[in-house]
Amino acid sequence: MGLKSPTACFLFMFSLSRSGGHFPSEQGVTFVRAQRGHFPSEFPLDYSNMTFGLLDSLRVESIIRYVNNLKRPESDTYRYLNSKGYTNEDYYCDIIGTRFIREMRYSEAEEWLAKVSPSFQNQLNTFREGYLSFDPFSHDLKRMKERADLKYGFAREMASLEKAIANTRNSDRKALLMTRFATGVKNSVGNCWALSFYGLSSSDYDEEYDKNSLFLQAQRKGFDRAEKMYATALSISRDKETAAQINLSLGNLKTVAKKYKTTQAAEYVRGHCDTYVDYHFEEKTHFWRH
Repeated sequence: MGLKSPTACFLFMFSLSRSGGHFPSEQGVTFVRAQRGHFPSEFPLDYSNMTFGLLDSLRVESIIRYVNNLKRPESDTYRYLNSKGYTNEDYYCDIIGTRFIREMRYSEAEEWLAKVSPSFQNQLNTFREGYLSFDPFSHDLKRMKERADLKYGFAREMASLEKAIANTRNSDRKALLMTRFATGVKNSVGNCWALSFYGLSSSDYDEEYDKNSLFLQAQRKGFDRAEKMYATALSISRDKETAAQINLSLGNLKTVAKKYKTTQAAEYVRGHCDTYVDYHFEEKTHFWRH
């Protein structure tokens, strides 16, 4: 059985990692599945092993090719590895959809996350431990009712917003849509990181410790896109109330109070001045970041 292609070599390492580092065996595969059965609150072998590390280092298109081989093996090598490796389609579809969210490819994320069963999503550590209970369209850490399908719902709304932004001609309506979309982008690699990752440690936030941090790379791209979209939204809004509401949602409270004095948003700020007096985010380098 030759392992000539990079994909086949990867799959061989994949099979080894799923069996504890030894040559694939039925016992090894059985052990992996037993672990999930006995420890429903933890996936010790699903997201903290060589397999997942290899998957996360591949382009998402390569993972898709492998998933397609789960149903239609193209050679004896693939059939052998599939028979010994881990073949839970929910697992791979969730990884692919999550990667597409990370890469801000929301229509594709929606397509793949729609294939993930609710029972699988209910078992994710990120769901069970409450990391998927934050509103991805809020500028505060606002909790919402927990939903196992939050990633799918997020991808679906972001794909819908992206289409609406492209098709909407009214500048104020477009500005509001862009603001909501940009907030989703920012939060998916910020407060709501569980939409695009399975776990983070302190080193993931430390560029000096890990210059190749996948989280920081995704965060830089997401923050940059969100910042540009916020700026565009503010520049195209024509109605004062719309502009004031956008600034209010961004935390630019001083701007709302001084520049849009006659708006409902300014009235709201004045009525909550004791609560908001210290939150003038626009004075920071990036006016939209917390």
